Amino acid sequence: PPPARRPAPVAPPSAGSRARSVSNPAQPPSFPAARPPPSRPSARPMSTLSAHQAPEKTSPQRNRRISLRRKKEPSADVTHTTSHSSEPVHPTDELGILNRMVVQCVGFLNQEKCLNEEGLFRVPGDMTEINKIRSKFVRGVEVNLSKVNDPNTVAGLLKLHYRELRFSIVPRGEPVKGLIAAAKANDVDQAREAMMKVPEENTSSLKILLELLWKVAENSDVNKMTSLNIGQTVGMAIFHDMGSSNAATVLRFLIEHRLEVFP
Repeated sequence: PPPARRPAPVAPPSAGSRARSVSNPAQPPSFPAARPPPSRPSARPMSTLSAHQAPEKTSPQRNRRISLRRKKEPSADVTHTTSHSSEPVHPTDELGILNRMVVQCVGFLNQEKCLNEEGLFRVPGDMTEINKIRSKFVRGVEVNLSKVNDPNTVAGLLKLHYRELRFSIVPRGEPVKGLIAAAKANDVDQAREAMMKVPEENTSSLKILLELLWKVAENSDVNKMTSLNIGQTVGMAIFHDMGSSNAATVLRFLIEHRLEVFP
């Protein structure tokens, strides 16, 4: 067999290395410095990305198709008009009797359940519902007032209509002065003479309203609305040019003497 190899002789440590290990025995071994990780490119913020994105381009033909499609789509809460009620009506039309909103409101309030409503024309209705119903009348949409639960809402709609007329039912000048004087003197003949100077359409509108208010006053034992209370709460909405006190006096007089003033 081959002879076994002898280990190579190890040279004894030098004096200098022995001195360094003795003088600093706790010195940790030194390692090569670690390299930093490779840098990655920073992502641009979202605002920068969106700023550099090109806006979506739409052709004029596509825009026109979208516009036509929107016009054809009916609103969710709109019922289209029928053939007998296709003409839109604006609530500030001074010819109130020709306004189907007035006719429908008066017809609704002539019901017994409405005439028995305590504080009718005095208790305010729901303004959100009032504006919603009026908006439908303005757009010519068919309105079914029988679905309204609160008579005060319909009464408030009627008051709002007369309050926002561009002109008072009784024109300024001699008709107003004549009615005020007749009401204060309780003179039916003078009131009839003053009303002869009022346009026929305005007179018809006032007659249909007075008939309703007379029924409300006749039922005052239940609804607590006497002709005096009605005059104070509705007078200024009807007669714009008389002042609150005179308007209340004139309306009360006309309610109590409507058949004599309007034979």
